[in-house]
Amino acid sequence: MNKLFFGVDPSFRAFGIVVYDAGLDKIIECYTFRTTKESKKRGIYVADDDARRLNDIAREYKIRLLFHEPCLIFSETPSGGALSHKAAKGLAYATSLTTIVPAMIGRTGIPVVNISARDSKKASTGKVSGSKAEVERAVRERFPGAPFSNIKAINEHQFDAASVLMAGMLTPHWKLAAK
Repeated sequence: MNKLFFGVDPSFRAFGIVVYDAGLDKIIECYTFRTTKESKKRGIYVADDDARRLNDIAREYKIRLLFHEPCLIFSETPSGGALSHKAAKGLAYATSLTTIVPAMIGRTGIPVVNISARDSKKASTGKVSGSKAEVERAVRERFPGAPFSNIKAINEHQFDAASVLMAGMLTPHWKLAAK
């Protein structure tokens, strides 16, 4: 049975994924899919540009899902604390992809377990208000040698995805799937 798991940090601008191999007890791949808006540059409607960005994320996510075939995905679910309606819309778009795309894989889809940001931070740092630096430190300690990007704008999403994975490892879903 496949013992690969995904940790996902969904975002409209930088969608982070880590791939964890339970047999090796290590993160074997890290990805961040970045999108940028082009509506002002090209004179197109924002809705059309949003659709292009969603398509880009969905395509990249699907490629990784088909390649790795994880048995379970842990995805961060938004807390509702977006700073603007545009940020909330983008987060809703990205979060919906974490469920929709895996549901379309294979005959039965790939199950997704939603993890709150608070649970994610608590699992990695021991507190619900852990800082980005504390999350990074805890993730690097738990997953030494993981292939995180050296680019801060990219790796912070990979650290968050790894933190989500750490929280997922504390769930009953993990215990069932990791047997």
